[in-house]
Amino acid sequence: MDFYISSCGDDVFSGTTLELAWQSLDRASDHRFQPGDRLLLEGGVTHHGTLRVNGPGVQISSFGSGAALVSAGEFDGIVIENGSNCVISNIKITGAWNTYLQSGSIGTGLLVRQIANSGHTEGPRIEAVSSSGFRNGGICVAGSESKSGFDSIVIENCIANENGSVGIVVSGTMDPNSEEYSHRGVTIRGCQAHRNRGISNIGCHSGSGIVVSDCMNVVIENCLASENGENSNDLKGGPVGIWAWDCDHVVIQHCESHHNRSMTGDGGGFDLDGGCTNSVMQYNYSHDNAGPGFLIAQFPDARPLRGCVVRFNLSINDGRNGDASGIFVWDGNGKLDHCDCHNNTIILNGVVGKAASCYCSISPTKNIRLLNNLFIAGAGVRYLVLPEKQEQMYVNHNLYIGSNSFSALHCNQEWDDFGLWQDEIGYDSHSMYLDLDIPERIFLAPECSGKQLIKWIKEFTTWLGIMPSLEGFQGIATKNLGERDFIGNPINVALVRPGAVEW
Repeated sequence: MDFYISSCGDDVFSGTTLELAWQSLDRASDHRFQPGDRLLLEGGVTHHGTLRVNGPGVQISSFGSGAALVSAGEFDGIVIENGSNCVISNIKITGAWNTYLQSGSIGTGLLVRQIANSGHTEGPRIEAVSSSGFRNGGICVAGSESKSGFDSIVIENCIANENGSVGIVVSGTMDPNSEEYSHRGVTIRGCQAHRNRGISNIGCHSGSGIVVSDCMNVVIENCLASENGENSNDLKGGPVGIWAWDCDHVVIQHCESHHNRSMTGDGGGFDLDGGCTNSVMQYNYSHDNAGPGFLIAQFPDARPLRGCVVRFNLSINDGRNGDASGIFVWDGNGKLDHCDCHNNTIILNGVVGKAASCYCSISPTKNIRLLNNLFIAGAGVRYLVLPEKQEQMYVNHNLYIGSNSFSALHCNQEWDDFGLWQDEIGYDSHSMYLDLDIPERIFLAPECSGKQLIKWIKEFTTWLGIMPSLEGFQGIATKNLGERDFIGNPINVALVRPGAVEW
């Protein structure tokens, strides 16, 4: 059955036709909807207050001209409890949170929550929803105790801007001893998260753009995150533009993340964090972030992290806080194992007085393979930083290009001679280092991943292709090479080129 809310309605009516529409969100919140019911809000009109729905299978959308606007002030916008199989579409939700003053709201824009001890039920579908101005987040899908959650969550073409804690989040309940996940099957596609700046002094990370946790079978694709996290000051960990933690089988692809910040750690572009397994970040563009472009990190209390791959990604001038890198790996509990970083292009210009690097692992790791990468370093940038001994690390078939001497740190010893590095450390026996002038335009990151980036890539690959010293130099066909490069070119397994793009 259809129900309507209209500026011309009256709460004494039944709400079942346009002529008998309700007027307020409060009246709709008092109604007990049944599965299959639709609640339609008048488009182009502001509806003040909070909408609360309890029960599965309800559809909420707009009618008339444009999207309806829910103006929630300091409280929640739309809350759906037991939100199995619900659909929310074509709605704008605003709150009073001020990201600079860090005040004005105590609510969440859109919250869909599974009830406790209910197992797994069909998940919500959220389409064309924009949510801004909420302390606790823009769009949130939450599981509950006993790993109760949803199957087949879809969040598509949504926008979450100017919120506090997070832009878009799908979360459950962490249990390092469990083999179960709260949510199974999550798709976040075509979404944007900007200027979700975080909240200071709350004792945990905040200010991420898009983040999922306690999920399996996740796809995040064609999304954009920027300018998030600058208020976060937690010392244990910071925000990231787009990331996952405590998840299995995650694919993050064809996304862009840039100009994300943090007052302390992280503030990077992309991340597979504590407890992620069998996951991949591929075909992503990261640039101008304070922290690493691409992060693999294992925190102390997490489930094991293993089988993660970072491939065919582009990072330009990440690590702007100066101590980070294009690719960063950290193992905080000895349970990070068997991860590959291959066919990435990392371009990094130096920050005065800082010590950035193209690849960095600040802790011992096990079974990391660093293959077929293209590292281009400006003044003051190390290619590799490995302050502690790495167990069974394989580094080879990489191409290093710089206008200064080769620079790497291994077991607290500096290396500036590539030949000695190959002979004495045993890494990079089939890699190459080129010392040459790098055009300034190579270090200038295009501001978007559209035509500007494609133009930049064509100029970049042309520059590489005319170097006679690179004739015949190639990488190696790895077991998880993939079929296409960063811009969709098919991979020639007989002549694999280092970097994210075939040239």
